[in-house]
Amino acid sequence: MQIEGIEITAKWYRFSDYTILEDGWSPKAPPEMADHFRFIRPSPTARLEVYRPTVVPGGDVLPGDKAIDPIVAVDLEALQELDLEDELAILAWCRKFGLLGILPHTTISIRLVPRWLKGPGVGPPDHLLFPTQMQYFRTNMGWKAIEVSKLVGKEECRIEVDEEYPYDDWYDRIVEPGDTSLRSGAVVAPLFSDHYEEMELGRAIGRYFPSIPPETRAAAKYPMPGSADFWYQYGESVAQFRHAVRGFKNAVEQLKNIGSLSDAPADALRSLSQGHAQFRSLLSASPDIFVEPDGSFSPQWGFSSLLAMFALSIWQYLIGGKSIRHCKRARCRKIFVTKQHNQDYCSNTCRRTEEKARQRRQIAEARRLYHQGIPIEEIAELLETKLQQISKWVERTGEGQWRMR
Repeated sequence: MQIEGIEITAKWYRFSDYTILEDGWSPKAPPEMADHFRFIRPSPTARLEVYRPTVVPGGDVLPGDKAIDPIVAVDLEALQELDLEDELAILAWCRKFGLLGILPHTTISIRLVPRWLKGPGVGPPDHLLFPTQMQYFRTNMGWKAIEVSKLVGKEECRIEVDEEYPYDDWYDRIVEPGDTSLRSGAVVAPLFSDHYEEMELGRAIGRYFPSIPPETRAAAKYPMPGSADFWYQYGESVAQFRHAVRGFKNAVEQLKNIGSLSDAPADALRSLSQGHAQFRSLLSASPDIFVEPDGSFSPQWGFSSLLAMFALSIWQYLIGGKSIRHCKRARCRKIFVTKQHNQDYCSNTCRRTEEKARQRRQIAEARRLYHQGIPIEEIAELLETKLQQISKWVERTGEGQWRMR
């Protein structure tokens, strides 16, 4: 897919293999909550891979794009085909696409617990330690880390290393709250929302690191989102993964074409408004530029999450004049995109299947009415079907078998 002739490619991370592991809270959880404490994690021997997702809507996929690595096409069909009740299917999907990136998407800043360090840019004397905090910020081009030290201030303390305060005893030790104004925490929002709030560090992001003991998550040294260390430690629970995919599809479903807004019923407008707000919270594409080895420039794009890439594929459908539709076949009902605003089925298979099922229902109804003594002329009118067709459906041979003229 292209915007003004520019192909949208990005960078994302995946492992060669995934497994599902339980975290420290799992034994205490009731059975109905078990999937909240079972995490999709890379297998112990898995390799971290960087690949290039290409946002290409279905029907416009380049030849071989879905089969040739490291290029993977990101489109609605990839989510539609995923069976969320099959954990093996989820793991296979993650091997192809990676995790969804819920934490990097819902978090805009992280401040770790301050520790006694020399401090960034602090020169001699080497015997002084200051309250120093690692902070991570999400930018248009990814996550950035900075170290902040409080060198002066009424609330600030410092440690002068000597025999009474040995270096090895104090270096990297957690600073007590009374010795600094620096505070840990994170600014986060629920998924599908842009209402951000300040939260305690362990509560905000601790659940995404199941290998860290629950009792130490409030003061853990979390890696910067997007780094290799981050992906090796990061996990998404089975429940979070399912909730995110279902929520994404639900938001997209609510963007279906309802016609003129002035003529739309109130409930349709409310649904559209809700879906619009949820969908906008997923859009986070930022243009970037890459310098090729030959000195030329090529476009790249930055995204906060894999979910944001899927959202952009839908965005391209919508601004391209396509509509979100619900397959009319009762046993399918999946959402799809089309340029035909009156298209009722997601595929020719569903259309033909539904036509055959509808014909079987009409035949059964025609025969029922015929047995009640209703003339075939009235049956044809009731079923809005040609008289000749009704005649074929209802006449029988002398042996009682249905006969076709």
